Amino acid sequence: MAVNQEKSYPSEEAINELKNNSITTVNSKEELFNLSIQTMDKAALIKNQATGALYFYDATKANENDGFYILNGWTLIGYQDKIIATLAGLKGDGTNEYLLLNKILNTCSKKNIALDLAGLTIHTSNLIASGNLKICRTWRITTL
Repeated sequence: MAVNQEKSYPSEEAINELKNNSITTVNSKEELFNLSIQTMDKAALIKNQATGALYFYDATKANENDGFYILNGWTLIGYQDKIIATLAGLKGDGTNEYLLLNKILNTCSKKNIALDLAGLTIHTSNLIASGNLKICRTWRITTL
Protein backbone atom coordinates (compact mmCIF):
# COMPACT_ATOMS: atom_id res chain seq x y z
CA MET A 1 0.00 0.00 0.00
CA ALA A 2 1.49 3.32 -1.06
CA VAL A 3 1.40 6.19 1.35
CA ASN A 4 1.07 9.71 0.03
CA GLN A 5 3.69 11.74 1.86
CA GLU A 6 3.03 15.22 0.58
CA LYS A 7 5.45 17.82 1.87
CA SER A 8 3.90 20.69 3.76
CA TYR A 9 5.50 24.09 3.30
CA PRO A 10 4.80 27.17 5.41
CA SER A 11 2.62 29.79 3.79
CA GLU A 12 4.10 33.01 2.47
CA GLU A 13 2.26 34.80 5.28
CA ALA A 14 3.92 32.57 7.89
CA ILE A 15 7.35 33.15 6.35
CA ASN A 16 6.84 36.93 6.33
CA GLU A 17 5.67 36.85 9.94
CA LEU A 18 8.79 34.91 10.93
CA LYS A 19 11.01 37.43 9.12
CA ASN A 20 9.18 40.36 10.71
CA ASN A 21 9.50 38.86 14.17
CA SER A 22 13.14 37.83 13.96
CA ILE A 23 14.97 40.38 11.80
CA THR A 24 14.68 44.14 12.07
CA THR A 25 15.73 46.10 8.97
CA VAL A 26 17.42 49.49 9.34
CA ASN A 27 18.95 51.90 6.83
CA SER A 28 22.11 52.91 8.70
CA LYS A 29 24.35 52.28 11.70
CA GLU A 30 22.75 55.29 13.38
CA GLU A 31 19.31 53.68 13.05
CA LEU A 32 20.77 50.47 14.48
CA PHE A 33 22.02 52.35 17.55
CA ASN A 34 18.54 53.81 18.12
CA LEU A 35 16.70 50.48 18.21
CA SER A 36 14.64 49.87 21.34
CA ILE A 37 15.63 47.37 24.02
CA GLN A 38 12.79 45.07 22.88
CA THR A 39 14.47 44.80 19.47
CA MET A 40 17.78 43.70 20.92
CA ASP A 41 16.74 40.03 21.12
CA LYS A 42 16.49 39.96 17.32
CA ALA A 43 18.91 40.20 14.46
CA ALA A 44 19.19 43.45 12.50
CA LEU A 45 19.93 43.93 8.82
CA ILE A 46 21.59 47.14 7.65
CA LYS A 47 20.19 47.61 4.13
CA ASN A 48 22.72 50.07 2.76
CA GLN A 49 25.81 47.91 3.37
CA ALA A 50 27.34 46.48 0.19
CA THR A 51 25.84 43.04 0.75
CA GLY A 52 23.36 43.67 3.54
CA ALA A 53 25.28 43.19 6.77
CA LEU A 54 23.39 41.19 9.41
CA TYR A 55 24.07 41.76 13.12
CA PHE A 56 22.91 40.25 16.44
CA TYR A 57 22.99 42.05 19.78
CA ASP A 58 25.42 40.89 22.49
CA ALA A 59 24.93 42.91 25.69
CA THR A 60 28.41 41.89 26.94
CA LYS A 61 29.88 43.94 24.07
CA ALA A 62 27.64 47.01 24.51
CA ASN A 63 30.66 49.30 25.03
CA GLU A 64 32.62 48.01 22.00
CA ASN A 65 32.55 49.72 18.62
CA ASP A 66 35.22 49.15 15.96
CA GLY A 67 33.10 50.69 13.22
CA PHE A 68 31.96 47.51 11.46
CA TYR A 69 32.54 44.15 13.25
CA ILE A 70 31.07 45.21 16.61
CA LEU A 71 28.78 48.25 16.73
CA ASN A 72 27.91 49.10 20.35
CA GLY A 73 27.14 45.44 21.05
CA TRP A 74 25.72 44.61 17.61
CA THR A 75 28.04 41.88 16.26
CA LEU A 76 28.39 40.91 12.60
CA ILE A 77 26.78 37.51 11.94
CA GLY A 78 28.43 34.76 9.94
CA TYR A 79 31.96 36.10 9.71
CA GLN A 80 33.69 34.88 12.86
CA ASP A 81 36.62 33.49 10.83
CA LYS A 82 37.24 36.52 8.59
CA ILE A 83 36.22 40.09 7.91
CA ILE A 84 35.14 40.82 4.35
CA ALA A 85 36.39 44.26 3.36
CA THR A 86 33.29 45.21 1.40
CA LEU A 87 31.02 44.35 4.35
CA ALA A 88 33.18 46.63 6.47
CA GLY A 89 32.50 49.43 3.98
CA LEU A 90 35.70 49.41 1.91
CA LYS A 91 34.85 50.32 -1.69
CA GLY A 92 38.13 50.11 -3.58
CA ASP A 93 37.29 53.33 -5.42
CA GLY A 94 39.73 55.66 -3.67
CA THR A 95 37.12 57.38 -1.49
CA ASN A 96 37.76 55.81 1.89
CA GLU A 97 40.78 53.53 1.73
CA TYR A 98 43.36 54.82 4.22
CA LEU A 99 41.33 55.44 7.38
CA LEU A 100 38.98 52.50 6.96
CA LEU A 101 41.64 50.00 5.85
CA ASN A 102 43.82 51.02 8.80
CA LYS A 103 40.87 50.44 11.16
CA ILE A 104 40.09 47.08 9.52
CA LEU A 105 43.72 45.92 9.74
CA ASN A 106 43.90 46.87 13.42
CA THR A 107 40.66 45.01 14.19
CA CYS A 108 41.79 41.90 12.29
CA SER A 109 45.10 41.95 14.12
CA LYS A 110 43.52 42.51 17.54
CA LYS A 111 40.91 39.76 17.06
CA ASN A 112 43.27 37.45 15.11
CA ILE A 113 40.77 37.26 12.24
CA ALA A 114 41.70 36.99 8.56
CA LEU A 115 40.91 39.88 6.21
CA ASP A 116 39.25 39.05 2.89
CA LEU A 117 39.89 42.01 0.57
CA ALA A 118 37.23 40.67 -1.82
CA GLY A 119 39.39 41.15 -4.91
CA LEU A 120 39.55 44.93 -4.43
CA THR A 121 42.34 47.12 -5.75
CA ILE A 122 43.10 49.63 -3.03
CA HIS A 123 45.02 52.89 -3.44
CA THR A 124 46.25 54.28 -0.13
CA SER A 125 49.03 56.05 1.71
CA ASN A 126 51.55 53.87 3.54
CA LEU A 127 49.97 51.75 6.25
CA ILE A 128 51.66 50.36 9.33
CA ALA A 129 50.09 47.31 10.94
CA SER A 130 51.35 45.15 13.77
CA GLY A 131 50.47 41.75 15.15
CA ASN A 132 49.30 38.69 13.27
CA LEU A 133 47.70 39.52 9.94
CA LYS A 134 46.27 37.07 7.45
CA ILE A 135 44.94 38.45 4.18
CA CYS A 136 43.05 36.08 1.91
CA ARG A 137 41.70 36.10 -1.64
CA THR A 138 43.19 38.01 -4.57
CA TRP A 139 43.94 41.65 -3.80
CA ARG A 140 46.28 44.50 -4.64
CA ILE A 141 47.33 47.49 -2.58
CA THR A 142 49.17 50.38 -4.21
CA THR A 143 50.61 53.36 -2.36
CA LEU A 144 49.99 56.93 -3.43
